[in-house]
Amino acid sequence: LDRIKREGHTLGNHGYDHLDGWRITTPEFVSNQKKGAAITGSELFRPPYGRAWPWQLSQLTDTRTVMWDVLSGDFDKDLSQDQVVDNVVSNAKGGSIILMHDSAKTKHHVLSALPPIIRGIRDSQLEFGRSLY
Repeated sequence: LDRIKREGHTLGNHGYDHLDGWRITTPEFVSNQKKGAAITGSELFRPPYGRAWPWQLSQLTDTRTVMWDVLSGDFDKDLSQDQVVDNVVSNAKGGSIILMHDSAKTKHHVLSALPPIIRGIRDSQLEFGRSLY
């Protein structure tokens, strides 16, 4: 985490245990988010699975919830690399937040899909930029 911060990357909190907000109580949700925030030191929060009830989010103080608008599908073993690329390139627009994963489970899609995604986005006259957060 220290290296990520030193290199100027924006760091966010995804909760401590990756719990589905739709399946846990509000106190569990808030506690888990705060435990993750204590480690990351970030006010930014993306609920795991993109799932949280409005009343859960309303209990989070000093937090900015950040969601995505382009879901790559890199986690879906039934999608081909071309489908993952198309999911991103066809749906990205200026200001988009693209959700991709960095894990052993998604490595097969991410490493092969990133170069054509980057080319496709650049070919669409879009640019990658620093987060506004």
